[in-house]
Amino acid sequence: MQIRSLVAVGLCLFGSLCAAPLHGQQVTQVDATPICAECRIKFDTIAVVGSLADSVLISDTWSGGVLVLENGHVVVGGSPMGAPTLVFEPGGSLVRSIPATGDGPGELRTVLGVTPFPDDRILAVQGDRVSVLDRLGVVEFEARGIFRSNTVRASPEGRVLDPFGTSIDGREVRFRLFDDSLRLERAFGTPPSHDSECSNCRSGSVSWVPDAPDTFWTTRMNRHELQLWNARGDHLRTVQIEGADWFEPWAEQQLRRDLSQRPQPQIRGVQAVSGGLVWVMGATAAEAWEPMDRTMPRSRPVGEPLPPEVEEYFSNYHDFVLQLVNPMSGVVVAEERFSDDGLFMLPQPGLFRLRRQDEYGVVTLYILRARLERDR
Repeated sequence: MQIRSLVAVGLCLFGSLCAAPLHGQQVTQVDATPICAECRIKFDTIAVVGSLADSVLISDTWSGGVLVLENGHVVVGGSPMGAPTLVFEPGGSLVRSIPATGDGPGELRTVLGVTPFPDDRILAVQGDRVSVLDRLGVVEFEARGIFRSNTVRASPEGRVLDPFGTSIDGREVRFRLFDDSLRLERAFGTPPSHDSECSNCRSGSVSWVPDAPDTFWTTRMNRHELQLWNARGDHLRTVQIEGADWFEPWAEQQLRRDLSQRPQPQIRGVQAVSGGLVWVMGATAAEAWEPMDRTMPRSRPVGEPLPPEVEEYFSNYHDFVLQLVNPMSGVVVAEERFSDDGLFMLPQPGLFRLRRQDEYGVVTLYILRARLERDR
């Protein structure tokens, strides 16, 4: 994976931790002063799944979720439609295949997203249905018709947050919170699409704070900021992230039809880690991006491949930027820019996946753990 450095400022040793009371909650934070000015974000590979022998198992159109169980096994959600959910050992051997058998009780449809659930269980999202699976893939219980997002997140206590805005009793909301039995507790917040600054924005990602129960960070795709909320529905604070020359706020989400338009920067993900820091992933126009005098049709037949020149255009569309941020001050501790659009966050702190596809259509997933290292 090619990596281009932007700025690497901040700490390699997290130094003294302090706790700041926040509406009656303790949120662990780090000092704002950087300790190590030569730190770089590095990745360690902890698992590799997918191979030529298993290529039929991970499709070239795969877009499902991934998580890592406590025993190191890697769960790969099923996609495209009808594909099974797969469990691999870290070395890549297939441990089990959980089939998408149907829509009946105890069955699974195609799993589009996976996230950890207490006691090393799996929360499997299948469109508007969510199932809780044990580590063997057996359905323990499920809820139907209540979820709207493939990126729901469960707290360590089992409360489930759906960040996709929807209507509750005629009122549009930003978040919906469910208990550990998947019963709706409350709905709160104003959706980004109702924001006067962005009428067509989607909701951002969310991450529960490990050191502050029932508190979570969230993002907006068109703003370089973090918002802190609690499970009672209180918006506790908004923190502007400092010094991003690659990000300019915008008010309307660009439609990817006019290929002469420079890609908009976006905030794609957030992960809160123990000790108070937060990983933030963004995307910005690739350094290799060049405009094309062409307009894409509004729709095209399912499965129809893009023309080769358009495929090449989108392969140089976005660079990804990964930041480690002190969310109490907005200071960027470390930052790296990647010329690779296959890097995505997992729903677990500090874990990422990198998708690779070779010339034969064989897909390999690399499971990575991020760390800081002094640049010698």
